[in-house]
Amino acid sequence: MQIWGLVVATLFWGVVWYVGKVALNDYRKGHQVLSMVHAFFMIALASYVLLHDPMELGVPLTSTQRPVLIFSSGFFIFDTIFSVVAGQIDMVFHHLSTALGLFWGLAFDISGWELTACLLVTETSTPLLNVRYLTRDMTAKVLPGSLSINDAVSMAFALTFLVMRCGPGPLLCYYTLACPTTPVLIKVGAFFVQAVSWFWAFKIVTKVLQFGKKKGSASSNPQTKKA
Repeated sequence: MQIWGLVVATLFWGVVWYVGKVALNDYRKGHQVLSMVHAFFMIALASYVLLHDPMELGVPLTSTQRPVLIFSSGFFIFDTIFSVVAGQIDMVFHHLSTALGLFWGLAFDISGWELTACLLVTETSTPLLNVRYLTRDMTAKVLPGSLSINDAVSMAFALTFLVMRCGPGPLLCYYTLACPTTPVLIKVGAFFVQAVSWFWAFKIVTKVLQFGKKKGSASSNPQTKKA
């Protein structure tokens, strides 16, 4: 039954991508729509599971955790296939590392709480990341003299990413590593995800500081301000 669930979930995400591709007439934008839909589902479903189930790490999956992990695993299966076809090798390794953790939890019926919490932490900023890509060419201002729409979305993404990856993210990583019954592979995955999060957090903070410095010098230059 679990195998069929993975097959159905993978096909479902394939249909979502195809609908997005046809609607936007662009297979890459269809992929961004796919990522956003998955993120919205995971934010809602993972939040429900974490509120419904007690915080118990390294224990068998509950009846609410299993369907969420199967549903999300289907996305990562499809997304890995898409990344291979599109030649996005970096994304292949990223998705495989995530998918392996989910598969391990499903195969050995363990660590549902940690994996569900990880999905919530990592997917919360994904919608804004994809909206940032979709609004890349939008130079219109949110308000006269303020940030462009794309800049505003970029700032919102940066804030959301930093809050989730540098707040609950490290705590989840610590509790996962400290739990004696959490499998080693899931602990390694948790450490890897957090290490990558710190790397991107550093890059995002650097970009934000550069953006602020650029905006500051532009506002102090009358010619730039006029432009």
